[in-house]
Amino acid sequence: MPAGLRNEPTISVARARVADEAEMEAWVLASPRTCFWHLPAWMRAVRAVFPIEDCSLLARRGGRVVGVLPLGLCETLTLGQNLISVPYGVYGGPAGDDETVEMALFEYAKTMAEKERVGCLELRQRDRRIQGLPESDLYVTFEKALPATPDETLQQLPRKARAAARQARDKYQLTFDEGMWFIDDFYALFSRNKHHLGSPPLPKAFFEQLRDEFAGSIYLHIVRHNIKPIGGVMSFKFGDRLLPYYSGGIAEYEHMQCNNFLYWKLMEWGVERGFRSFDFGRSRRDSGPFHFKRNQGFEPQSLHYAYHLVRNREIPRFNPSNPAFDLPRRMWQRLPMPLHEWLGGKLSRFLP
Repeated sequence: MPAGLRNEPTISVARARVADEAEMEAWVLASPRTCFWHLPAWMRAVRAVFPIEDCSLLARRGGRVVGVLPLGLCETLTLGQNLISVPYGVYGGPAGDDETVEMALFEYAKTMAEKERVGCLELRQRDRRIQGLPESDLYVTFEKALPATPDETLQQLPRKARAAARQARDKYQLTFDEGMWFIDDFYALFSRNKHHLGSPPLPKAFFEQLRDEFAGSIYLHIVRHNIKPIGGVMSFKFGDRLLPYYSGGIAEYEHMQCNNFLYWKLMEWGVERGFRSFDFGRSRRDSGPFHFKRNQGFEPQSLHYAYHLVRNREIPRFNPSNPAFDLPRRMWQRLPMPLHEWLGGKLSRFLP
C-alpha cells in the first residue's frame, strides 16, 4: 500500500486513571505543547484539599500517550457546576502531539460537559484557540527571557524599576531569603494581602499540599526588613521556565519598594540556577499587577480562555472587574483576620 494511503492509528480518549499518571507526567515533561498545570501533580494537590472531581482525560494513539486534558468538575457560587481546565491554575486546555489530538480531547470534554449539564466547559488556554468557541479577553500573561548572567538582571530592568530596586537594597537594606521553612510566614503575607484586596484566601492546607507534591520543583522566597517578613512569593519550575505564582505582602511597607526588590532578586536567583525564562503569570488588563509587570519591562500577551456554554447563556464573570463585587469586596476588607481566613477556606472551593 502506498505510504500516503496507510491508515493512521486511531486516537482513543478516556478518563485518566491514577495508574496512568506516571506516563502522563513523562509525556507532559517531554512535550513542547504543555505547561506546568498539565502535570498530574497539580490535580492531585487540588483534589486533596477541595471537593473537586478529577475528570482529566488521556489520549492515546497506537497505545502510546499523545495528549492530556487536565479537567476538574467544580462547584460554583451559583450552586451549579463547571468543568474547568485547570482549576486554581492560569493555563490549561487540551495539549496533544498535534491539533487532531487536541480536538479529540476537546470533543470528548464537550460531550462530558453536555452529559453532566454543567454551566460551561472552561478551557484556560494560553496560546491556541478552538474555532467557534467564545473567548474572554479579560486576562493577559507576561513572560520574557532571562539574561545570561545574574548581574544583567538589574541592568535589564527599566530605569524607574532599577532605581526602586536599588533603593530597597541600599536605603532600606531589605534582604532576600529562600526556604520552604518560611511557609508560615508566607501564608500570613498571602492572607494579609488578600484581606487588603477584599478577596477570600486559599486555605493554608493547599500550600502545604503543593509543597509536598512538588518537592524539588517549588520555591519559597521571603523579603525581610530587619528580621520582619514583609513580602514573599511561591514559584514553580517547569523545564527551564521559572513561574512566580502566589505572592503576598504588607501594604504599609510598599514605600520600601519591596516588590521591585523581590522580583529583581528572584530573577537574579533564577539566572544563577540556570533558568532561561521568567513567566510572570496572569493579570487582568489595566489592573495594578498589569501595570507593575509592564513597569518591570514585560509586555502583555493575550490569553485565549475559551468556553463551551451548556446551561450558561454567557461567559462567567466572577472576577474583581465585575462592579457587582464592589460592595462584597469592601465588606470583606472589614472582616477580622481570623474570620477572613476561616471563611476564605470555606468559600475558596467555589472559586476555582
